[in-house]
Amino acid sequence: AHPSPLLGVLLETLLRVAMNSRLANLHCDVLLVEEYLRSVLGHHPGLVSCAMKALDLAGQNAETPKHANGNSKSLTGSTTTDPSHSIQMMVRHIHDTLIPESYLTKASASQTEDKGDAAEWESKAELRQRLLNHVQGREGTRKPETLRQCFDQHAAQRPDGRLGRAELKAAMASLGKRLVDKEEDLEALFLSMDGDGDGGVDLEEFMRGMGRTSGVESWAVRLELWRPYADALSFFVGGDEDVMRRVSRLSEGEVDAVCFAAMVRACAVMKERVAELRATYGVLDERRAREDGDGGAAKFKTFTAKAGGVDDFFGGLGHRVGFPNPKIMEAMRHEHCTRGGSDVAFETDNYKIRTTPREEWGVVVDGVAVRAEHMGRGRVVRTWATCMAEEGSRGVIEGAGLWEEEGTATILYTGPMYQWYNAALRRPDSDLYRTLSAANNLFATTIFALSSSVQKISRVMRLGEGLRLYRGLGGLMELPGGFYAADGYGR
Repeated sequence: AHPSPLLGVLLETLLRVAMNSRLANLHCDVLLVEEYLRSVLGHHPGLVSCAMKALDLAGQNAETPKHANGNSKSLTGSTTTDPSHSIQMMVRHIHDTLIPESYLTKASASQTEDKGDAAEWESKAELRQRLLNHVQGREGTRKPETLRQCFDQHAAQRPDGRLGRAELKAAMASLGKRLVDKEEDLEALFLSMDGDGDGGVDLEEFMRGMGRTSGVESWAVRLELWRPYADALSFFVGGDEDVMRRVSRLSEGEVDAVCFAAMVRACAVMKERVAELRATYGVLDERRAREDGDGGAAKFKTFTAKAGGVDDFFGGLGHRVGFPNPKIMEAMRHEHCTRGGSDVAFETDNYKIRTTPREEWGVVVDGVAVRAEHMGRGRVVRTWATCMAEEGSRGVIEGAGLWEEEGTATILYTGPMYQWYNAALRRPDSDLYRTLSAANNLFATTIFALSSSVQKISRVMRLGEGLRLYRGLGGLMELPGGFYAADGYGR
């Protein structure tokens, strides 16, 4: 609340030092703390002296009951377990006694050689205030009554009581939502909200559209910034007590202490993630530059992923590859051994194994020995018989109720044949798909058996808590335009 940005810097520094030491149960040396303060406030030695006096006063007045987590040492040697009490004493002493506005004005004016630093502090203080106002404003725009009032105000401009494109743009602007200048972006936003496609956005559609998660919100959720708050709360909450009841008894000072400690850690996490994001885009920009410079060499190739549309989804597998033959194993054998394309040699993108569908069927089903050059990188070739002989695999097979045909299709998919099945499913613009289509052999029966197997196995698989799935990509991938622009259905 104090008008001086210098006081804000000092208080933030003191709180950071105090909370880092107390919540981490550190026994900090006073000289180390003073050295740290000097590194932050070195241009204002008077403030350093003032800060040390405040720390000393806070330590002398810290007399609080013990917590379940045990005692911790204050910066000046006093025993305390309540960081909020010390912080309150420190802030009160700084604000009321040690740093009157006249001192800060004099200190700032006396540092004529450091006008750049003072200007920078003023700039940071102004930015923080603007951000605070922005956050508070954004929070207000999420309230249903605010959205309803906004809709009513702008929908009143049209006789049908709905929002057109111009009214939607004005409504978004009044809510502080940034819109890019391109007309196609406004069009995409309008189509995504106009769910019934009647040319206007009604109240229900507007409320639903405003409740969608933005790209930056999705990224922020993945930062898991709630974890520092949980960690800070655990300082006050013992393991054997009613956790939420103990949280409900936190004093205002304890809540302030929790929020500050979490803020310090959340700030560090945010900086780490932003740095990672910056590095990622740096690599992307570098590879794009090299791609432009060398004509798109495969080593630095950036590709756009493929995705189907609504029609593909509702069309199902039959729409994509055709329908299966009821004589499943016999049809699968023909697809791999006798039908068109079965003797076409291909090379996998990952391990560079050169083979044919007929050869892979022989390895997996007929027991043909694998060529030695195909056994690199720790490759293990399984068959239906070897899977049934392994206790772990047999348990999954029996629990899922897999047929031999389904298991065989799954084993084939874990080998080089994945490239052919994937081409049939989602790469209609590839040379491999054109080869399969011309031969009238999209491996329909095998793919249906594989799909059935995946669904059965998914019902019985036990996934450990916190298990992570890693997906490797050959190069840098960009999402297709359909992920960002609405289609004809407003999706």
